[in-house]
Amino acid sequence: MSVGEKTRKRGGVADAVRVQGMVFELVYLLLSDHERSTKKTLTEISYECGFSSRSYFNCAFKRRMGVTPRAYAAFAKRYEDTP
Repeated sequence: MSVGEKTRKRGGVADAVRVQGMVFELVYLLLSDHERSTKKTLTEISYECGFSSRSYFNCAFKRRMGVTPRAYAAFAKRYEDTP
């Protein structure tokens, strides 16, 4: 029995969704901090979070959030700047 089969039998889809959720929480934190202090590029953030390419990161992020990572980062910056 391969690892993939074991994972599926244990509810691997739920595990994958949980891991993906944790990855995106990290992405949200890094993007929120992106303009302010880290000065990391979106490409650096995407690789740091385990995405294989910037374009896949953009697609996955937009599918999940409905906006691009750049738009999300800009929104987060404006939101933090408001009193």
